[in-house]
Amino acid sequence: TQHAMPLGSPAAMDAIADPTATLLGRLRDLAPLVARHRAAIEAEGRLPPDLFAALAEAGMFRLWLPRAVGGPDLSPLDFMEVVEAAAALDTSVGWLVGNGGGASRIAGYLPEGVARDLFADPRAFVVLATGATGVAKPAADGHRVSGRWPYGSGIHGATAVAGLCAVPGAEAGRMLMAVAPIGAVTVHETWDVSGLRGTGSCDFELEDVAVGPGHVFA
Repeated sequence: TQHAMPLGSPAAMDAIADPTATLLGRLRDLAPLVARHRAAIEAEGRLPPDLFAALAEAGMFRLWLPRAVGGPDLSPLDFMEVVEAAAALDTSVGWLVGNGGGASRIAGYLPEGVARDLFADPRAFVVLATGATGVAKPAADGHRVSGRWPYGSGIHGATAVAGLCAVPGAEAGRMLMAVAPIGAVTVHETWDVSGLRGTGSCDFELEDVAVGPGHVFA
């Protein structure tokens, strides 16, 4: 018996000749699952864990992951085609595929080893936040990061966050994106809205979190 590779794994994506068609096919396969969860998506204000996991394992949150680290690295037009198909199933699903799939591009700005570690888990989802500015204080081991960012779409299923930060002191005026694991994050349940409820776009916070030099980029 042959065992299939996880759908979102780098090895699986490397083996795909037409990643856009494959991703669209996976979305069609997920349509019944999305339909079963539509009421829960609205009621819970986030995607149910099994639906979030299924989307991740189908590769929906690594659409712009560079090929160098096993991603499909879709063109902008192909990216939009996949996001549109996801949104046709459910608007919150489409929003999270667009956000998660788009945020996977950060792997292109990180050292290759860090990027591979970040996306080694097929369920990797990075919340990329530029809606506010935190502070990244230079430290002996990299930076100490503090801040609170709004609109953390997908934060309840995320594995990491990347927050926009200003650097004080001698480097004042420099801006960095700082990447931190989800275990360092405090989530504030601020998402009480009438539309796109399933995106779970709550505020999230980092408080004096150590971020190594390989986990920031300009």
